[in-house]
Amino acid sequence: MGVAAQLTLLTVTESVFRHPESVVYDAKQNCFYISNLDKDTPIEALHTDFISKMLPDGTVTDVRFIEGLSSPSGLAMRKGLLYAVERDGVAVIDPKSQSIVRRYPIEKTGFLNDIAIDPKDGTLYVSQSDSSGRIYRIQKGNVEVWVQDTLLCLANGLLVHDDHLLVGANGDHYLKAVDLKARAIKNVTHFGPGVIDGIQETSDGLLVSHFLGNLYALDEKFHVEEILNTRGQDIFVADFAYVPEKQLIVVPSLRTHKVYIYQYIPEPFGDRAPASLPAPSTRSGPQTWVDSLDAYARNKFLPAKKYNWTWQQAALLRAMTSQFDRNVGPVPAVYLNYVRTAIDKSMDAAWVGHNPNGVASGAGLAWLARITGEAKYRAAAEQLYQKYLQIPRMPDGAIYHLRRYGELWDDTIFMVGTYLLEMYLLTNDEKYLDELLLQVETHRDKLQVKEWGLWVHGWDNDDKDHCRLCSQHDWSHNPERRSHEMWGRGNGWVIVTLTQVLESIPKSHPKWSTFAGYLREMLVHLPALQDSATGHWFQLPVRAHEEGNFIESSCTAMFGYGIAGALRLGIVEGDAYQAAMDRAYLGLRRHSLEHRGGGWLGTLNVCQGTCIGDSEYYFKRKAKRGMAFGVGMVLMFGRACGKPS
Repeated sequence: MGVAAQLTLLTVTESVFRHPESVVYDAKQNCFYISNLDKDTPIEALHTDFISKMLPDGTVTDVRFIEGLSSPSGLAMRKGLLYAVERDGVAVIDPKSQSIVRRYPIEKTGFLNDIAIDPKDGTLYVSQSDSSGRIYRIQKGNVEVWVQDTLLCLANGLLVHDDHLLVGANGDHYLKAVDLKARAIKNVTHFGPGVIDGIQETSDGLLVSHFLGNLYALDEKFHVEEILNTRGQDIFVADFAYVPEKQLIVVPSLRTHKVYIYQYIPEPFGDRAPASLPAPSTRSGPQTWVDSLDAYARNKFLPAKKYNWTWQQAALLRAMTSQFDRNVGPVPAVYLNYVRTAIDKSMDAAWVGHNPNGVASGAGLAWLARITGEAKYRAAAEQLYQKYLQIPRMPDGAIYHLRRYGELWDDTIFMVGTYLLEMYLLTNDEKYLDELLLQVETHRDKLQVKEWGLWVHGWDNDDKDHCRLCSQHDWSHNPERRSHEMWGRGNGWVIVTLTQVLESIPKSHPKWSTFAGYLREMLVHLPALQDSATGHWFQLPVRAHEEGNFIESSCTAMFGYGIAGALRLGIVEGDAYQAAMDRAYLGLRRHSLEHRGGGWLGTLNVCQGTCIGDSEYYFKRKAKRGMAFGVGMVLMFGRACGKPS
């Protein structure tokens, strides 16, 4: 019979650690060692980080017990020696002398993560968390690539178990087993969205952690039961330690910089059916209109090898990163590979970071650095921020949308906001979220129409005519020097950005309620402005049925995306919002998609790229087929809504 568990929180340390990532127990010394990944350490600053020492009661006896390490992650013990994964290999440490006695350098291209030791012969296995699916073996002092297979994409947690190496493969969210002799790979158990991090052996099965806040018990038949859920509490469950003789589970949490100690008392699963995790997709082809549009976008409309660093294509790239994060569609590695190919092709373009539109693809770059852990992407993302800081600004800090002209456009919020959000998620540095909020608030101050909660398209800091190639030349010739029109997609850019911020940071964050308030005020009138016949919003939403106005699919998807997120997060509630979201989902399918042959679906009713003018200017913009931003936003809403076809 398998086992489940009862957990009781015994104690929590103070926030004395620097992104604690892994914990291991030293039975001889009766203590725990905690690796401090320290995500704030500069890439070039090697051997400046440390491992801490803690007693079983939670007393931290030495925060910097072992120093001179490079952002250590996975830990393991054997025969009194401590093994620590660093950014450039594995360090072998003698805890008694508090010294590093040997290093195994690993020439790598991705983030070296976890380590497992074969108890029979001391062979070391090290995971590399990127799309290569690479596992290293260190045997008798020799370092080699033991396995490299995309089935092990985003490998993290490792454990040697029953002549196999168990691997948490986060490309498709399977716990997998690699035969130690034949190196054949098989699936063991599927987990839902999240990162399979720690794996520990019990007397009757396994314990497995999901990084975002879950711990699971598996019996000998790999039936699964959740025993801990800290999601929503900002407590991430990283590479934990299990000490059966002490009935302890020790959990490091990178976000809180604390370690949590639980008493673990196994108990029988009993006769009840064990709780199963979400089953993996077995789909062989598109099953909904969203699947079809996704396949069309990646394979036909804009293959990754044709990607260019433009704001239009950045919106579609954002749809790919969002689908990976939501664990929807095909195997997530499809989206990772798409983004990698697109960024590798375009990241050296001359206009990168030149203006807000030149920053937009940086969201994909920073996301890639976060997901893969690869130094080259992080370095490029941080270099982009230095270019971003050089974009001209207003005295209050609001950045120009056009580098040569002092104009504020609502489009800017998405173009720079998603990049700043991804930099915050990559580094956990509040300066990026502070900058994002600054841009929202300074733009809102100049652009918001309080009666509607929506924003006009632009504001000009002088009386000069600007951007004649695109904008109407006299759009700012009024006492307020701002546009009079609340353009649909312009507001959509802001709504999507605010929604993604709120989906990404915990509700306990001090800025969450501020962002939530700004989103709520933009949504409050949208249900009443929606066209009931088509489920769409109009090019100029507040002029809904005026002659010349037309339904517009990209803003419809963006408004729907914001409403879906706000409902899910409890920012808005009520039947009116739910009905508006449902109408938008069905309306897009019925009125703004068309068959393109070969089973593909493409978008319709997408307003072309648009600058600033009067109402007649917006009414005369062309509604087109396709458009990368149109495809991307409809795809994002379809996935967020999650309804069947």
